[in-house]
Amino acid sequence: MKTIFKHIKNSSFTLVVDTIDTNIEHQLQVPTNIKNQKKIIEWINSRQLIKTLWPELNLNRNIYGAPEIQNGAISISHTEKYIAVIKTKNKAAIDIEKVRPKALKLSKKFMNQQELIKFNDELNATICWSAKECLFKIHQKGNINFCDDLKVELIKKDFVICFLFEKRIKLNYKKFDDHVLLYYYE
Repeated sequence: MKTIFKHIKNSSFTLVVDTIDTNIEHQLQVPTNIKNQKKIIEWINSRQLIKTLWPELNLNRNIYGAPEIQNGAISISHTEKYIAVIKTKNKAAIDIEKVRPKALKLSKKFMNQQELIKFNDELNATICWSAKECLFKIHQKGNINFCDDLKVELIKKDFVICFLFEKRIKLNYKKFDDHVLLYYYE
């Protein structure tokens, strides 16, 4: 694994993005419900990265399927090329996406009418998708409509202003190597 971006802000915040190793050696017990080879490689890479960073950390899943740890919060995301992890003391959400036509093509499924007008190109549609994935991870309870309950209001160079229902949330944003990285921490 090669760390390409790492940001540590005091003792309560760690964010790491590493490259995915498709030939990774492991002795991990992959969950039996993961059948897809790509998903298996992503799962192994994320677990090995977490064990490398925090060897004593016990990673579990909450009742909604989100990763959880004792005494803190953790969030994980991956693409074909990268794995991203954020760990904080209270609440964490992260999403990494490759900028590609798919987000714009599917935008009517996750963007409301105002967003479709404002964010009508490949990059901004991908940012909207990634932002809504982060909001979904913050919410963690399911039963959410991506068009109505999750809203993107403003996209700037290094942050995105969103709403989770009526709550205003500022997500951090970075673009690198034709990927977008959005994350949140408390």
